[in-house]
Amino acid sequence: MASRLDALALALTEPMSRRRAMRLAAGAAATAYLGLPAGRASGQRGCPRTPVCEPGTRVCLASRQDGCPGCCTPREKCCVGAADNANTACCNTYFGYDCGPLNFYGSPTCACAPDNTCVGISGELCCRPEETCVVEGGEPRCCMHPCGKTCCERGQKCADPDRGVCCNSWEQGCRGKNRTVCCDDFHEKCCAGSKITQCCGGGQTCEDTGACICKPDRPVDCLDDCCKKTEKCCTSPAGKGFCIPKKHECCGEFGARPPDECCAGREPYTPSVQRCCGISGTCPKTWECCPDGCCPPNAHCCKGGCCYSGSARVTAARPFSRRSSRRPVRRRTGRR
Repeated sequence: MASRLDALALALTEPMSRRRAMRLAAGAAATAYLGLPAGRASGQRGCPRTPVCEPGTRVCLASRQDGCPGCCTPREKCCVGAADNANTACCNTYFGYDCGPLNFYGSPTCACAPDNTCVGISGELCCRPEETCVVEGGEPRCCMHPCGKTCCERGQKCADPDRGVCCNSWEQGCRGKNRTVCCDDFHEKCCAGSKITQCCGGGQTCEDTGACICKPDRPVDCLDDCCKKTEKCCTSPAGKGFCIPKKHECCGEFGARPPDECCAGREPYTPSVQRCCGISGTCPKTWECCPDGCCPPNAHCCKGGCCYSGSARVTAARPFSRRSSRRPVRRRTGRR
């Protein structure tokens, strides 16, 4: 304690800027505070020998503020100060931190563990133990699902770590000489030729060069697929082609059968049992269309959902009935 005050007194005799003077004044106050015996820094006369910790926590030799025994959670590590400093720190190991070096006053600090440090041009991150450090374009990132020099999003899988290509769960990676693409596992097949790498539709076949051409029994070209002569080609909102019987109607991602009609050009529905609700969706024929769903008979649309006449009861509107997508819209990342 005396050596610190002597060093401070010597520093005060030297010429200094206003900013340095303020820093020294703050340091003097902190030194005086942290130099008090354990249990006296906060004005307490003494400290309990054994602290009462909540279930799931464990005793730390001293608390982080008053010098008395405290508690750290199972995800934290207790780090103690110097021999003449009763302060401690609870460092969160779940987020990759460990005990760091002691500061100028001998108090402990928390720092990222060396194995969890992720350094890039733009800065430094601390990754959790189950994460992997990835540096892409100089930017450090902590990945749960690494894929080469990029990170896959939740629900994706790594298709090509060399090119950093991630595919959705319903897709398969198609690796060629020039690039890697993601093909719909249900409706497409990989065509990795000598010049082109792409996905061919079910009605197409793959040439050696990687070009997709129509099969002999499916001569009608349909964007990324081919149809039979008895079928017609429809274009989905996602820009994909699909084939339906000529008597059916193209309706968004689907084909509306002869008894059905197309609601807002995208949602097939059966007029005998359903009604079209503008551009939103379809409801049962006897139900009322609301902005956010359908209200049952004897109820009308109101703020907050459906209101029943002669009653104060209010219920939420049932969401519009919709069909699942004919084929999921592909989401590709890192294509090269």
